[in-house]
Amino acid sequence: MTLQQLKYIITVTSKGNISETAKELYIAQPSLTAAIKDLEEELGITIFNRTNKGVMLRSTLEKHPENTSFVFPLSTTLLLLKHLLI
Repeated sequence: MTLQQLKYIITVTSKGNISETAKELYIAQPSLTAAIKDLEEELGITIFNRTNKGVMLRSTLEKHPENTSFVFPLSTTLLLLKHLLI
């Protein structure tokens, strides 16, 4: 996990849209999507629920209740990290 990936996740969470986030961060949408998918694979979780209207943050515990390495839902963790990164 890199700080850049965390920044991407935080920005996508606040925007609710990957295309708008890519424009704001001046990166290509496929690059942003790939970075998010790489992080999801690294962590073994699905970070976002994807719909035709955008994306919403998914609780880590919702997907993997047996995974005790995540104490907080992902949304709470990202809010804490947001204050450190931005």
